[in-house]
Amino acid sequence: MQASEPRVKSAINRAEGRLNLLAQTLRESVTPGNVHDWLDLRAGIGRSIASLNELLAEVDDHFAVSSASSRMLAYLQAHLGETVTAASLSGVAGTQSWARRVRELREDNGWVIHTHTTNSSMAPGQYRLVFDQPRPELVEVWAAAKSAAKLRTKGGPVEPATRMHEFLRSISPQPAARDQLGHVIGGSKKIDECVRSLERRGVELDRISTDDLVCPGGIGLMQSKK
Repeated sequence: MQASEPRVKSAINRAEGRLNLLAQTLRESVTPGNVHDWLDLRAGIGRSIASLNELLAEVDDHFAVSSASSRMLAYLQAHLGETVTAASLSGVAGTQSWARRVRELREDNGWVIHTHTTNSSMAPGQYRLVFDQPRPELVEVWAAAKSAAKLRTKGGPVEPATRMHEFLRSISPQPAARDQLGHVIGGSKKIDECVRSLERRGVELDRISTDDLVCPGGIGLMQSKK
């Protein structure tokens, strides 16, 4: 790794120069006279940031975190159990599609990363990695959620409460997190309504504690006691 250090230092110095050039451009820019001038200036800033990320990618390669996903996961692992912001993850990712990469870590790889949609105690734009290892069973739950969201009959899509019930049956005895339920029925705002509908039909549901680390505030099918 030592042989790469001059290259890394060079990349960081060039990145610093790019930032200084951007700051100088902003200082010397004439106050925009109209929206078109302002948007042209923003476009130039965007090109400068893209160029800056290309330089930072050289440092990423040095530390073997060349993909946005690997960088965000390493950052979350370094801050295990801590709340980090969307701005921080965006900076670490260096890509506009960072939020999609977070979803992939959760849905395709089983990492338990909470947001305000899975944990009501968190604010929008906050993220928290809960465990230091992924949970493979969550990948299967997400696959079931995506399948249940597409349930159809000859008459069209299956109504939301029935989709929720079929989803919960398919993953039982495991409960579902609120974002998984929201995906199945087409929005988190419908969850409580669907829960009430199922309970009116006599379906016994288990409400998971908000202190649960995997599915805080989630829903599962009540298991019969033997």
